Amino acid sequence: MISMITKNIDDIKIGLVLSGGGAKGAYEAGVFKAIESLDIAKNISVVSGTSIGTVNGLMFLMDDSDIVESSWASVNYSRFILNEDSVRNKNITDAIKRIYTGEKATIETLFARQGDIGLLSQSGVRQFIEEYINLNIIKECSRTIYACAYNIGLEHPEYFKLNDYSNDEAIDIILASCAIPFIFKPIKINGYKYADGGINNPKYANKNADNVPIKPIINHDCDLIIVIYLSHRDKIDKKYFENNNIVEIYPSAHLETIQGIGTINLNQSTLSDRIDLGYRDGLVALSPIVVALLKGKSIKNLIETHNESNKILLNKFRMFNS
Repeated sequence: MISMITKNIDDIKIGLVLSGGGAKGAYEAGVFKAIESLDIAKNISVVSGTSIGTVNGLMFLMDDSDIVESSWASVNYSRFILNEDSVRNKNITDAIKRIYTGEKATIETLFARQGDIGLLSQSGVRQFIEEYINLNIIKECSRTIYACAYNIGLEHPEYFKLNDYSNDEAIDIILASCAIPFIFKPIKINGYKYADGGINNPKYANKNADNVPIKPIINHDCDLIIVIYLSHRDKIDKKYFENNNIVEIYPSAHLETIQGIGTINLNQSTLSDRIDLGYRDGLVALSPIVVALLKGKSIKNLIETHNESNKILLNKFRMFNS
């Protein structure tokens, strides 16, 4: 049974869950823009992210909307790709499509032939993080952020509380969370190799990656949890969150026409469209809830109505993809 919120809206604690999905993460920036417009960003007490969700979460917690906007405006191929010739770009695209669809033999053949698994520059990602994220600000604030990365040796996702690590350690964890298999090399942390927390490498025996990492939120006594998805195929396990107020926000339009392509589509026009879509979807999902909270009313029926709308939306996309 969903719990009733009786607090003043200024005292409400919000948990934010951010999915992985590479360049599709511009959508999350749009939803966060809506959260800021509704004046509830200050209520976020904990964030949990995978891959680009981790990076976005860190920028969101810096309480500077200009950083979020300028960072996404700076995204381009030359920042991240080692060699921008058409053959290399095609291999990147093919690899991501095959990783998502689980074509194990095809992926291994592709990279064995190419002899190069460092298709994207980790130094470019590191520079991006260092340019736009001030980890000292994150540590000084009272809010918590988790990054999900996959422990390859132990074959399970792990959730790192970034507040507890040095800046250098935190950057390595962030890079690990973003290390797409076969595209980035794994990152070694405390003797273990880690990769993107949300992608099931076809080599993994267990298909248990966590692209929507809600688990760390459970111990933070949040009044409201906002989950932002970047794929209509993803869903959270609500097993331990049956009494929580959870608002799940799915994109109301496709973020990619072919699975995997959207992850590396860094075209600025496309990124801008995703931000706009996230902003609109965020306002549609959250405005009625914020108004109800301001009036001291229950949000149970609003969440249930929103869940029904999500079911219709997801069924539409399933039919489209079938």
